[in-house]
Amino acid sequence: MAHRPEKQGRGGNSPPLSFLAFAILSLAVLSACVWVDASSVGTHAWKSPVRLKRLWTRQLPKVARWRYKIPYLKYTVPGVSPMGELSVPLLEGGRIYVGTSSGKVLALTAEEGDELWRTRVSPDPITCKPALGEGIVAVGGQEAVVAGLDAETGEERWRRKLTAPIAGPLVYSKGRLYLQDTHGEVLAFEMATGKTLWSVAGVEPRGLIARGVGGPAINDEGTRLYVGRWDGVLLALDTAAGRVLWKQSYGGRDRRFRNTDIGLFLSENSLYFSIFMGPTFKLNLDDGIASWQTADAPASAGPASDGSRVYVPLATGGLAALDATVGAKLLDDAWGQDGLKPDLGIASQPVWLGDYLAVGTTQADHWYSRSGSIAVIDPASGKLLWRSKVLRGNYSAVSVSGDLLAALSDRAILQVWKMETVPGKEPEPANVSLAK
Repeated sequence: MAHRPEKQGRGGNSPPLSFLAFAILSLAVLSACVWVDASSVGTHAWKSPVRLKRLWTRQLPKVARWRYKIPYLKYTVPGVSPMGELSVPLLEGGRIYVGTSSGKVLALTAEEGDELWRTRVSPDPITCKPALGEGIVAVGGQEAVVAGLDAETGEERWRRKLTAPIAGPLVYSKGRLYLQDTHGEVLAFEMATGKTLWSVAGVEPRGLIARGVGGPAINDEGTRLYVGRWDGVLLALDTAAGRVLWKQSYGGRDRRFRNTDIGLFLSENSLYFSIFMGPTFKLNLDDGIASWQTADAPASAGPASDGSRVYVPLATGGLAALDATVGAKLLDDAWGQDGLKPDLGIASQPVWLGDYLAVGTTQADHWYSRSGSIAVIDPASGKLLWRSKVLRGNYSAVSVSGDLLAALSDRAILQVWKMETVPGKEPEPANVSLAK
């Protein structure tokens, strides 16, 4: 088809100068808004002992809309992704590895954000946190495949077909890759070659199920793997052959949700986990028997612990601190007085950033892709030390390595911060007591 030549001069179709000026001014304003929205704004900057310095921001490839290929989410609006990007960046070895809804995986330098390579792995979104080991980056997502890419070049080394998509992080340990698909099946692969070593069958979800964003937890020796399922079941597996060491059920038939796959946390000889919109538990690693469970702290994500306390994101907004010995909640007026307010919701498991807790937050009344920020909290007092806005919302988990923190927003905008210590400022100690 022939293109009509553009007319020149005032008598043609060229836009008037006033329109051009307005367009340029509008673009400038929008650019300024994006810059402000991406900047680090410390809400407690004048008294915080630490601060987050935003190093860089990158727009990654994405698709505007995509549809979940998870059976129990098939009734969502066709073609619409209500939570945007579900992949979690991996910070390791001075690099960031991350996949997006475009089906592409990218490697970037952590400090500068320079792109090293990008590889298209799938026509469907990547919805997991990658794992790195043996010179291989393993990724997976909605296509129900797991692929191993060369960590230096991005070239695909191997690919394995699964029976269900992946929606949680992959785990690497001692030359092996472990994953759990959305049906709860657990698989082990040889990381270097992709050879399947063993698998433990899961159960296809049914009924009202929350999306599990947690993954398997493995001990430091790499000999035991712990997994939670959508139906409230927890398993301890021998990593040598996938033998089930113990199996316990904590879902309860009277609960709306029974998910135990929203984030496990290993600490010393205990396993901590939460049920979505339900209680948090402490289990003995030897037999899976619960030492305690909470009664008044409905969880929105998995917990974190420092051995003496357990920190739980609340479905009602904010964060709760529990005594790790008995599970009692610390009094609100003693812990968290200057912490996250109830109108800030946490949709992912807290992570340790040095001696502090880092969380991704949303507005509690708009959980899915409305707004978001990264918050740093003093675990001793519960005080909010620093809060930095992210572009759009942040439903996926944040990732840390050393003093670096990375988050992928719902618009596939990758941002990296560096935690810096403020000279002459120390966090205030807090005297806490247990709720009666």
